[in-house]
Amino acid sequence: MAFNNQRETEYEKALDVIFNLTANEAVIYASAIGILLGQQLNATEQNSLGNFLMLIAQELCTLGAQNQMVQSRRGENSDTNLGFSS
Repeated sequence: MAFNNQRETEYEKALDVIFNLTANEAVIYASAIGILLGQQLNATEQNSLGNFLMLIAQELCTLGAQNQMVQSRRGENSDTNLGFSS
């Protein structure tokens, strides 16, 4: 149990760092990560990885949009996590 709690804490810290980036910092880091990853891959691998990451992004957007719609229908204004807690 302690190991899982430690892992959750590290996960939360990593997310906190990401969520506290400015828009410019987020773009710079994303560009740097994309370039670094792409340099080690051939074109087919780049496409495959890019499509996989876009799929993850689409899932996150869908979850966020659905949660936002449910919250608005309930009259909630907070960004609480609706049933997707870790």
